[in-house]
Amino acid sequence: MGGRSSEHDISMKSGATVISALDKNRYNVKPIKIEKSGKWLITPGYLTAIPEKVSPKFLNSTQQNLVPVTANSALHRASEDKVDVVFIALHGKYGEDGTLQGMLELMGIPYTGSGVLASSLAMDKVKSMELYQFHGFKVPAYFIFSKYDSQQEIESLAKRIHKKIGFPCVCKPVDGGSSKGTFLLKSEKELQKAVSAGFKITKEIIFQKYIQGDEVTCSILDCDEKPIALPPTQIIPKTSEFFDVHAKYKKGATEEVTPARLPLPVIKRIQKIALKVHKLLGCSGLSRTDMIIRKGVYYLLETNTVPGMTQTSLFPQAAKCVGIEFPELLNKIIEHALRK
Repeated sequence: MGGRSSEHDISMKSGATVISALDKNRYNVKPIKIEKSGKWLITPGYLTAIPEKVSPKFLNSTQQNLVPVTANSALHRASEDKVDVVFIALHGKYGEDGTLQGMLELMGIPYTGSGVLASSLAMDKVKSMELYQFHGFKVPAYFIFSKYDSQQEIESLAKRIHKKIGFPCVCKPVDGGSSKGTFLLKSEKELQKAVSAGFKITKEIIFQKYIQGDEVTCSILDCDEKPIALPPTQIIPKTSEFFDVHAKYKKGATEEVTPARLPLPVIKRIQKIALKVHKLLGCSGLSRTDMIIRKGVYYLLETNTVPGMTQTSLFPQAAKCVGIEFPELLNKIIEHALRK
C-alpha cells in the first residue's frame, strides 16, 4: 500500500480498510508500505494487537516497527517467510500498471488481482480504448497531448480541441487513476491550469469529448473460477458536474445508487459489456469498468484492475448489494489469488 503515485493517500486508506476487515482468526498480516519517495518499509514480524478499525494514522504510528528495505529485499523476505499471498492495495503507477505484478511473478509469490498484461493494458487509457474500439465498443472521441510536444503545438492546443472534440471536454492523465488530475474544461481559459496539473502527474494527457449521460460502473468478481457481474452502480454527482476526485472521495458529494435506477434490459447490457471487457483485457480476480450511456449508446471510459477498497468505494458497495459483506469479499479475492 502507499506507493509513489499521486494516489498514495487513497492507497493507504484502501490498505487500512483491508487490514481492518480481514478475519484475524484466519489471517496473519504483514504490512508493506511504500512511501511517496519510493522507500519500502516492512514489519519484521506480523502485526499484533490490531485495533478493530485500522486507519492510515495507525499504520504511520507503527513507523518505528517498520524496517526500511529495498523492493527486492522486501519480496525476498516475503518469499522466505512463506507468505501465502500478497494483497495488492496499490493504486496507480508502479502498483496497478503491471510493474509490481511482474516482480511478484518472478519471485513466484501469489498476489491478488490481474496479471502483468491486463494490468498494464487497463492502466493505459489510450491502449485500452484502442482495444475497445478494435472489438466494436464505443468510446468518446479523443486525442493525446504529450509533455514533449513543441511550444507551437501547445499554443495551438485550443484549436485542436475545437476541431477534434469541442468544448466542454475532459482532460486527464493517460495513466492516472482515482480521478487525480482530471478536469472538465468548459472553455480554453481553463486549459493551461489543467495541462499544468496533468503534467505534474504524467507525461501524456488525453483529451476526450464530454458526453453527458448516465454514468455507471460495473464490478466483476471471479467466484469459483467463473467471473460474475455484480449489480452496476449509477453515479450522480451532487456538488460537481462530473465524477471528479472531490465527488469520488468526499462523503456525501455523490449519490451512488446500487443497483442503478435503470431499466432491467439496460442493467443486463451494462453487466454483459463489463464481463466482455474483463475477459478481453484478461483481467483476473476483480475489475471495475466505467461507462456512460447516452441515447442508447454505451461509451466505455476505462477499466480498473485494482478498484478502491475504502469505506466509500464502489466495488464493496456492489458486493454488499448481493449479500457479500466486505470480509467475505476479501476472502473471495484472496482465495482466487491462491487458485490461479
